[in-house]
Amino acid sequence: MSASIVPPPPAAAPKPILGISKPWEYFVISILFSLVLPLLPLPIEFYITHGIKPESMTMAIAIYAVSIGVTSRSQVIFGVCVLVGVVFAVAYGVSVKAPDQSPATWVSWAIVGLVFIMHGIERYQRHVQQRTPFLEFAEG
Repeated sequence: MSASIVPPPPAAAPKPILGISKPWEYFVISILFSLVLPLLPLPIEFYITHGIKPESMTMAIAIYAVSIGVTSRSQVIFGVCVLVGVVFAVAYGVSVKAPDQSPATWVSWAIVGLVFIMHGIERYQRHVQQRTPFLEFAEG
């Protein structure tokens, strides 16, 4: 009798100790690149000058809102963000002409927070629930 040698089954790949699923990875990266990184000049200015000039705040919000709006798949978010961008573009002009009349107050931060939350929810739905990659072109 000849004995046949059966190879052992392949070993299972070790599970990572810490890790998050791909959809959550897409979500976290999208928040960092789409929502946090564009605001980076504001904390840098605050760190260097111990304050944020009204012109910087209004310009940042105008650009931030429009850039978030154009990356949205929601027509409501798009419309709201473009409107916010236009209002703060006008506010930028006012702040350059008369810095003491600038609307760069807590309302500005509240609007940034509102835009951030609206788009964050949309990003959650897109990346976690629908499992859409953040950089679709990079996924093959």
